[in-house]
Amino acid sequence: MIKSRFGLLNDSLEPCKAISLLDNESKKFPEKLVCPKLEFMLLNNCVVQGLCFQGMQELKVLSLRGEVSGRPISLYHLKFVRNLRSLHLEYFEDLSFLGNLRTLEVFSWRGSGSEGLADELRKLENLKMLDLAYSRFSDGFVEISYKFVMLIVRQLVSFYIS
Repeated sequence: MIKSRFGLLNDSLEPCKAISLLDNESKKFPEKLVCPKLEFMLLNNCVVQGLCFQGMQELKVLSLRGEVSGRPISLYHLKFVRNLRSLHLEYFEDLSFLGNLRTLEVFSWRGSGSEGLADELRKLENLKMLDLAYSRFSDGFVEISYKFVMLIVRQLVSFYIS
């Protein structure tokens, strides 16, 4: 059990199965973290470097609230996480990595933008639940998303949009 973010820097995390840092204090997450057994990670207000995910082969659930101090966070390296099943993102605008997450079954996004989102979602063949409620979309996305949903409606169990 880790009692504070300082434990991330001082303790061995190899046996950890879950990390949860949900306080409102801004913090920098270690650049490289070796957690081969980690399955759940919930982070709020963390500056995360994409490389930290490379040592997390068993990660299944990831929840991130991003855009700390206006600094964008790149999640390109999530493509190396082969077991990721559920992803919840808040305040992320760059979703160009999303189509690489072939095992993703649940995707929840709270944010704005959406340029290229439909194209990335189209690549997620295992997607069962899509939650886009409370997201702000650019012009034209609603029409695109409707066509997209009609294409994959057979595989989706749940779809939320507002």
